Amino acid sequence: MASIRPRNRITNIFSGVCNRAAAQLESLSEETFVIRPQPPQQEQQKYTASFLRQQKEIEDQIMTRNAQKAEEEARRRCLEVIRNHLISYLETTPPEQATFEEWLAVLHPDNVKMGVLDSRFQIPGNPWATVFEEEIAMRTKPIKPILQRSISRAMAA
Repeated sequence: MASIRPRNRITNIFSGVCNRAAAQLESLSEETFVIRPQPPQQEQQKYTASFLRQQKEIEDQIMTRNAQKAEEEARRRCLEVIRNHLISYLETTPPEQATFEEWLAVLHPDNVKMGVLDSRFQIPGNPWATVFEEEIAMRTKPIKPILQRSISRAMAA
């Protein structure tokens, strides 16, 4: 009885190997398919709130930039309209005789009461005054005579 028959011995070895393999597979499957606990509800809400706050900040920055671009574009177009009107006014009035008040009386007749210009147009640096000063300065700027040497060099080339 002390001796185990070879066939039983092989069966026992095989059975032991199978049992160990099954145990390892079982532990492996437990590790692989462990359902990890979700973070507590408060922590999840904190992350969500943080994300939403960052998203709102980014959206606000984009909106601010877009508003600034729109404002700059509107200002540029307004100055273009003002300048075009002044250029057309200066086609009928020589720049040396043109006055800011007369031009504005043509451009905005509703802002001149009894020959007196609305005080808002008298504020230094206003767009109308700036455009008027730039255009008049450019048109009345003395032209420097071309030197004889410049003419000679140009003809020689």
